[in-house]
Amino acid sequence: MGTGGRHAIRTPDLVCLFEAVICHAKYGASAPLDEEKLSEITNRIPAGSHCSLAMGGEQIFAGQGAFLWATEHRHVWIGAKTEDPLRFLRPYVGNDWNYVAI
Repeated sequence: MGTGGRHAIRTPDLVCLFEAVICHAKYGASAPLDEEKLSEITNRIPAGSHCSLAMGGEQIFAGQGAFLWATEHRHVWIGAKTEDPLRFLRPYVGNDWNYVAI
């Protein structure tokens, strides 16, 4: 385990977290993002809840009811059990988003 809320995550855990966002979150969105937009969105989630994955450069952010997975190529999936934690995404969503359910 790291410090400051950053933790290494094992590959089996990674698969479970990814499945939770892609398959089971009732509300969510996904898109390829540029570095600036990714930074703006991830800055909305508390810094203490960021995890760096041990493999591949992917990152996970979780907090305030939202869970975000970002690949090393800045494609993101974000999900939540309710709509409220994702309301902050509305100004960022555009026609370039692959999936939007918020």
